[in-house]
Formats: sequence, structure tokens, C-alpha cells
Amino acid sequence: MLRKALDHWRDLITGRHVAPAPALMPEVRADAYQSSPWFDHGWRLLAAGNRAGIEALLASAAAESRDAAERACLNAGWLLMCGDARAAEAQADVALKTCPDFSRLHLQRARALRMRGARRAALAAFQRATTLTPADAQAWAEQGDEHLAARELEEARDCYELALAHASDCVTARAGLARLLREAGAAEAALVHIQHALSISPQDPALHFESALIHSRCDDAAGSIAAYERALELKPDYAAACINVGLMYLAHRGNPQRAQLYFERAIELNPHSVAARANRGLALEEQGRADAALDYYEQLIAAFPSEDEYRWNRGMALLAGGDYARGWDDYEKRNARAGTVPRAFPYPEWGGGQLRTGGALLIYAEQGLGDEIMFASCVPDLLARGMHCVMECDTRVAALFARSFPSARVHGAARDGDRNWLAAYPEIEAQIAIASLPRLLRRSAADFRPHCGYLQADPLQVAQWQRRLAGDGAAVSAGITWRGGTAKTRRDLRSLTVSDLAPILRTPGVTFVNLQRDAGEALLEISACGARLLNYADALDDLSETAALLKALDAVVTVDNTVAHLAGALGCNTLILLPLSADWRWRRAGDSSPWYPAARLFRQQKPGLWTDVAGAVAQTLQAPDTP
Repeated sequence: MLRKALDHWRDLITGRHVAPAPALMPEVRADAYQSSPWFDHGWRLLAAGNRAGIEALLASAAAESRDAAERACLNAGWLLMCGDARAAEAQADVALKTCPDFSRLHLQRARALRMRGARRAALAAFQRATTLTPADAQAWAEQGDEHLAARELEEARDCYELALAHASDCVTARAGLARLLREAGAAEAALVHIQHALSISPQDPALHFESALIHSRCDDAAGSIAAYERALELKPDYAAACINVGLMYLAHRGNPQRAQLYFERAIELNPHSVAARANRGLALEEQGRADAALDYYEQLIAAFPSEDEYRWNRGMALLAGGDYARGWDDYEKRNARAGTVPRAFPYPEWGGGQLRTGGALLIYAEQGLGDEIMFASCVPDLLARGMHCVMECDTRVAALFARSFPSARVHGAARDGDRNWLAAYPEIEAQIAIASLPRLLRRSAADFRPHCGYLQADPLQVAQWQRRLAGDGAAVSAGITWRGGTAKTRRDLRSLTVSDLAPILRTPGVTFVNLQRDAGEALLEISACGARLLNYADALDDLSETAALLKALDAVVTVDNTVAHLAGALGCNTLILLPLSADWRWRRAGDSSPWYPAARLFRQQKPGLWTDVAGAVAQTLQAPDTP
């Protein structure tokens, strides 16, 4: 604790504004201490570990203070710096009995309550401080932090704005407002506030950490990495920054070697970090060291059997290697490891047995749209057994599922909607998440039955698209997408630029059809490449219409995204471009997919290099047996 206090004092003396570690209070203001001579000498005593000398110095400083309340405030501040929240609270409580209107004592008391987790009491103390001193920007800002921690967003924003109205350079308010805006999805606005805060306190690692989070939300991986690394320059023991920048290198730069170094540094700093240990395994996997990763997961599971994160990671590694019997069992940890609660329906979990005569199984939606489409490949197996199924699904695929599984009863619904619709299906007697079906039905590679498409587009719509394509001069047509995923699901690694696509776009005799939503200026760049491109924006707003267009095309060229799943599920001639570190569902090697027999996989050989992949796809489009 002396070391932490020393660091804080040195920062204050050199003009740095550093937020102490979470174990201490979020911020200790210099102005509470700089009025006395003891401030100039205290850090030397801390460096020497001379606690007696510090206490003597504190007593001397307190004697110079104007009154008992000021002395109590100094004492409480010192105790907070030493991490003794209860003693600090006691100091403030005693002094407030005789000085109930001393706002800084209420502020110190609020900080002490916050440090020991008494958040509602802390908030009341902050409110008392701001009532007594309405112009205290720091008190308003810290009150805003408490509201934000309680997810009282409107109240938090009001406090931050009041703080800035009194002092536009209040770093705590700028940082708090930046975080609030980031979490609300207003990343660009958040960036303005964090940059303002950094212009005032450029040496604060916590501000650089928040800046990194905001840059990431702005899809600026380079800016995020730079901010994390600056935070680590300022605070080399910043374990959270090590973990996050390691993930950036892993998910956005395709550099698992460097990511591993950061994860191992985080483990050294915090040997109990579940995230750092689990992510180290991911880095091993993405270096092609699957056996080493699996061995590492086994060691972690043996040492920490209650940590679901390690089983989840092992499950992904097993599934990527085709070990379905064990992989699906670990896959069931997907909710536990994320701390999420499975969707609630009033039925027992189905374990794979027979239902009573007339009984029905509820299959409910889970995860993303592509996952829903992929896992729906298990539904025909259930229907072939004669099981009665009620499918709850994303509204976007409801019409397509109803057409494809006519003997099932399909209900499109919002995930967070009410459950009143269940009254229309009194025959339901058991439930299962759609993502849990493979655990019961896909225990080996042999359980993946060949198909020519388990989803069925409307034949009338398909015929209309065929006529429309012919009328637009598309003798040979290929749909194309180039962007997949989100910032959280490795979009940078899964996506191509128009320049990367050029070898494909120059394929002679092929008319390309845009299947990329929100393509924007990329359409102009594609046309500038000399490609013949058709853009049917109306087809991309309705999944049933998109499905019909896909079936009318001669080929679909796509990255790992919803289109890849939809085209594969329809049995289309699908060419899928995959990064070196592909998602588990595509396995680690091979050019075929057990999920989509009509799809062909084209894999990177080096991270970030799409030249060979695009060339191979272009050659396939020109091959005699390919339209």
C-alpha cells in the first residue's frame, strides 16, 4: 500500500493526474493536500518505508490546519490513500457530528463508502456534498460515476454536464461522459470527450485505456492498439491493458505471436486472471499449435475445474479439429462462461428421448442469424423421426423456415418479447436451444447427412429473379460479398478490400451481383475495376427475397457472413473465402464443409494476404465445370 501511495504522490508532484488502481479510490485530488508543507516531503518518507515519519508529518500538517474539520479531512485523505476505507469513514463521521455542513468531509466520506462497496450510501454522501457546494465540479463528476455504476444513465449524464458547466477541464467528468457515450453506442461523441481529457492529463494511463476502448468502438483498430500501448508505457503493470491489446493483435491484426506475449505478461502481473490464461490458449491455437493449446486447456481445467471459460475454449478447439463427441459437450458452457442466463421457457430441457404421443418440442432461437441458419440443419433429422416441432426463430427467417420445414410450426418472435404466443401451442412438453441440437444429433462426422439444401426458396420468386438477371444481360452471374462479422467477431480478419477482390472481379464473362448490405462507396470502386456489377438493393432487405436471388445465381462468392450460411443452406454453388484463423465451424483445414456440402472453402495461407485466395476463386469461376 505504501508503494501505491508513493506512486500517487510522485504523480501529483510532477503534475500527472493518474487514476489510482481500483483497489484505491478512483481519484484523489491534489488540491486536498498541496496547501501544506508536508506534501513536498511525504513521498521521500514513503520511499524509505518510514511510516512513523509519515505519521509525524501528518500530525504536523494537521496542527497547521485551520480547524478540526480540516484536520479530519486530511486524515481521511491519508487513510484513503493507504486503502483503509473504514478508518477514513470513521474520521469523517466523527468530524461531521460537529461540522455537519463541511462539504469536503462529505466528499471524503463518500469516497470511503464507495471504496468499500456501499454504493447507495456513497451516492447519498456525494449528493450531500454537491448540495452544500454546488460549484464543486469534482464532486458532481464523482457523483456521476456512482450513478453510472448503478446504470442510472440519465442521472449520470446530468451530473457530468453539471461538472463541466462549472469546470470544463474536469477530467473525471470528461472521462465519465466518454464512457457513458461509448456504452450507449455514441463512440464518435465519446472520442471528443476523451481527447479533451487527454489534452489536460496526457500522462493518465486510465484515460488512454478508455481511449482505446472508444477507438475500438469506432472501428479504429490502429488507434485502439496505440492507446493501449501508450497506457502500458505509462503503467507497465496494467494487466487489463495487456489482455485487451493482446486481443486486438489476435482478432484484428492476425498476429497471435505478439498476442501471446501480451497474455503471458498479463499472467505474470495477475496469475489469477481467467481471461489472460484462456486467451493464451487462443493465441496458441491461432499459431497452428492446436495440440499445445489442447494440452494447455487440459492443464487449466485440471487446476481450475470450476472455470467454464477453459472448457468453452477447449470445446472450440475440439470442434475445429472435428472432435464432435467431446466438443459439443464443452459447447454447452457457452452461457455459463459469458455469465448469461439461457432464455427462459416454462418447459423441461429435452435430452433426446421420445415425447408423449401428440407432444411437441420447442426449439428456440439463440446466437446470431448465421448460427440460427446453420443449426437449423438439424431440424430435418427431428422431423424425419416423426417428431412434432415448434420453432421459435428470428422474424427475418420465419417465412423461409416455414416454407422449408412445412411439418413444423414456425413462430417468428423478438428475443426479448413476451411469451404470450406460447398459449397457441399447448402441445409443447419440452424445450431445447437450437444450438444444443448438434450435441444430440451430430456426435461424429458421419452424423452430418449430405443434402442439396435444407432451406427452400420460393420457386416463383426464383423464376422472377432468373428472368430479371437474364433481362439485365447476366449470362453468367455470381453474387459477391466481401465484409463479414463485427468489431467483436473479427471483422478485420474476415473482410476483404475492393483491391483484394480485384482478381475475382476481373473474371471474364461473369456479371457480378452485389450481396453486401451497406456497400456504400465500395460499389463505385468495384465499377472502377472494370467489373460488371448489378445492384439489387431491394433484394437485400428481405431474407426470403435474398434467398430467391441466391438460388437464381450461378455462383455465390462470399466471406464468412450470413450470406455464406444462407447460400450453403440453400445448396447454392458457394465459394467461401476464409482467413488463416477461420471460425471453428469451418474446421482447421480442408476445402469442404460438413454443414454445407455444396460449398467450397478457400483458405488464406498467410494472415492478411488474400492474393492467393482471390486468384484461386477466380480460377474456379473460369473452370469448365463452373458457370
